[in-house]
Amino acid sequence: MIALDTNVVVAALSEWHDHHARSAPVLDRLLAGNERFLVPSQALREAYAVITRMPRELKRTPEDAYEMLRSLVTPCEIVDVHLDTWALLERAAQLGAVSGQIHDAHLAHVAASAGAKTLLTWNVRHMRLVAPTGLDVREP
Repeated sequence: MIALDTNVVVAALSEWHDHHARSAPVLDRLLAGNERFLVPSQALREAYAVITRMPRELKRTPEDAYEMLRSLVTPCEIVDVHLDTWALLERAAQLGAVSGQIHDAHLAHVAASAGAKTLLTWNVRHMRLVAPTGLDVREP
């Protein structure tokens, strides 16, 4: 099963994004196929934040952002699992994760805990640092 990181969701839905041309076909394939895929709820919240805070000419209204994300995720599984926060923070500290990498760690661990074998992201280097063992982290 495949999981999508925030940056893949935003890129697939945003024609202005540098990675739109590579992300949109992946999303289209997932939406059209019989392959189950998941999106951690954190990725949806982050995508909503990004889509609604862009510069004026690019940002979407809250209603538009909701509709964009809703149409994306209707066929996928939205996941949010309880993780041991202290264990996650301890692992992040042991790995030397800093700043926003804790969010990457959380997203990767939620995806893996929900059964994802692959996580698609445009932030491969940082995500591999904090991803659980066995989760294949790669670009779309």
